[in-house]
Amino acid sequence: MTVTKKDILAIKPGHSKAFVVEKPQSIKTAMAMCTYIKNMRQLPEKVERYSCSSDYKNLIVIITAVMKKTEGVAV
Repeated sequence: MTVTKKDILAIKPGHSKAFVVEKPQSIKTAMAMCTYIKNMRQLPEKVERYSCSSDYKNLIVIITAVMKKTEGVAV
């Protein structure tokens, strides 16, 4: 599986999604896509950033949509 921008943007704020990919390079590509989305300011309204973790042995990348914190109010 190739992780696309659409896949990443579909992750709801505060949630994570694990993707099983075909090769290690796909993990790096998915992580780079998260950085690209942040740098191009294409984040959904309630997402502060995306956090990524990887398992190269099992070819898994886990992407978390970190929710924006509002001042003094829990969302």
